[in-house]
Amino acid sequence: CIIDYKTGKSKTPRKRIKSSLQLGLYALAVKVWYGDDARAMASFLYLKDLDKRGIYVRDDVIHFAQDKLYEAYIKIKKETLFPRKKSWQCKLCQYKITCQEDI
Repeated sequence: CIIDYKTGKSKTPRKRIKSSLQLGLYALAVKVWYGDDARAMASFLYLKDLDKRGIYVRDDVIHFAQDKLYEAYIKIKKETLFPRKKSWQCKLCQYKITCQEDI
């Protein structure tokens, strides 16, 4: 079981737990680390009142998370510019291949 301890006041509504990207990504991590046959649960535990809300690691949850992750990747790839700011640190930068100008 993966438990994400929450200290804030706001809670994810129970009806939206199944579509929680955060829990879906935890479920995806379980599948990647432990394989397709892994049985696990990803949960939020709200420390103020010990309310636990979670989902079982299932294919539909994992596919939802994969789709959302891919959508975010595509959006970032299309919309995010990495303007070059010439610096001695450029040679150390892990993002230098995405610079708009040659280094």
